[in-house]
Amino acid sequence: LKRLCRTSRDLGAIELMLAAMFSAYKNHAAAAEHYLAVVDQARWPARMYWYFLSAADGFQQAKSPRYATEMERYMRKVARVQELVPELLYRLGETALSARSLPALQRVRKRLADRYPASAARRRLEERIARLRR
Repeated sequence: LKRLCRTSRDLGAIELMLAAMFSAYKNHAAAAEHYLAVVDQARWPARMYWYFLSAADGFQQAKSPRYATEMERYMRKVARVQELVPELLYRLGETALSARSLPALQRVRKRLADRYPASAARRRLEERIARLRR
């Protein structure tokens, strides 16, 4: 099928079809790879935010160590889009909380406090931490 593609949009559609197929069969790591292929092919990666979240969820469900590295890589790509980065940092903080990784949580909290002190993502993360302390 990929040989029959004439445009990058055709190739992206095939990658999305493959990602959906792997997701249906609960092969989350393979599905994440295909979602990432769509994001990497995009001219503007910020427009592919929802596909990236699907890839990140796939890596998270597969318990892949690539989850954090892909989040960091995507945040570097979309750093100028201020609405996306705090939400991605919040997701990293949630993952650190569920894994009970205090150093990772502290790094995320520091980045949110330094760069996005008034963000809703920072407030939500602090509320979640406060709830866990009770």
